[in-house]
Amino acid sequence: MSMILGLYNYWIVIVLMMIGFYIIIAHGHLIKKIVGLNIFQTSVFIFYISLGKVGRHCTYMARRHPTLLKPTAPRANSHCDCGRYSNYSFGACLNH
Repeated sequence: MSMILGLYNYWIVIVLMMIGFYIIIAHGHLIKKIVGLNIFQTSVFIFYISLGKVGRHCTYMARRHPTLLKPTAPRANSHCDCGRYSNYSFGACLNH
């Protein structure tokens, strides 16, 4: 039960996607179809945002595969927005 409640954002995406798809299929008016497409598009945006929201400063791949965080030689353009330099191969700023 906690797994179902823990993934509430994905359930919201599924419900919004089905509502938008139903509006697109069931209604013949163009304005209503555009509203259905907008709801469907919003659900896709929420889905992509939910995929990226894993931790505070860590992505899903970095959490699942810590070997991606191997230090490498600093590159010339490997600085972050904060002005610090990153020693990681994918250029993420994890020095906060």
